Amino acid sequence: MSKNSKELVEHYISSIELNDLIYKLEKVAKKVNRLHFIRQFYEGKTVKQASLNLGVPEKTAYN
Repeated sequence: MSKNSKELVEHYISSIELNDLIYKLEKVAKKVNRLHFIRQFYEGKTVKQASLNLGVPEKTAYN
C-alpha cells in the first residue's frame, strides 16, 4: 500500500457530534477514575499506593 492511499470510512455521525461525545465521555472517565481511587482508600491503600495503581501522580491524587 502506498503512503498516499486513503481508506474510505463511512461517517455515521458528524465530526461535531463525535467531538461532543468524546468530550462527554472524557468527563465521565475522570469521575470513574476518581471513584476507583476512593475504592482504593476503602480497601486500606495509601495515597501513594492508590496513585501508583491508577497510574496518576501522587499530587494529582490529592486534587
